[in-house]
Amino acid sequence: MAIQKTTPTSSTNSHPAPLDASKLVVDLAKTLKDIPEDVHFGQVKSDHMLVVSYDPVTGWSAPEIKPYGPLSLDPAASCFHYCPNVFEGMKASLHI
Repeated sequence: MAIQKTTPTSSTNSHPAPLDASKLVVDLAKTLKDIPEDVHFGQVKSDHMLVVSYDPVTGWSAPEIKPYGPLSLDPAASCFHYCPNVFEGMKASLHI
């Protein structure tokens, strides 16, 4: 069985889209948090966040500044597997 390589039929560039800051979409929060008098780095969260998606085929989406909120992560994301893997590795190295 031979593997055939397919060539793109369209005349467009087959490279994924680069990150383009000129396509920035801004959606400001309706209400803003009060700024505390005693501000410490890492303890006060912004009212907004920057979100940009990447797809290996199409490339970067338009960047978006939107109100601070939860992120959506795939359950198979490697960040969820890192901690259990470290724990299992520690058990193996300690012969538990």
